[in-house]
Amino acid sequence: MFIIISYDVNEKRCKKFNKLLKNYLFHVANSVFHGEITESKYKALLISLDKIKIEEDRIIIYELPKKNYLNIKYQDNKLFKVVY
Repeated sequence: MFIIISYDVNEKRCKKFNKLLKNYLFHVANSVFHGEITESKYKALLISLDKIKIEEDRIIIYELPKKNYLNIKYQDNKLFKVVY
């Protein structure tokens, strides 16, 4: 499975989320992580997120069965590059 996670939390809490998500996914932008993950690791990640999340936090997760279903492009030096 391929997932993209974006979070919006208080600045003081960003470090906590960043540290956790780096254990599972690639850090691609300020509050955005993505990558392939097994079902068991995904469940462990969701449990860990539940433990550190508070009511004001916002987390968005996009799930795709495979990364082939997604074309990812990012802008670097005003040129778009295809990642997948």
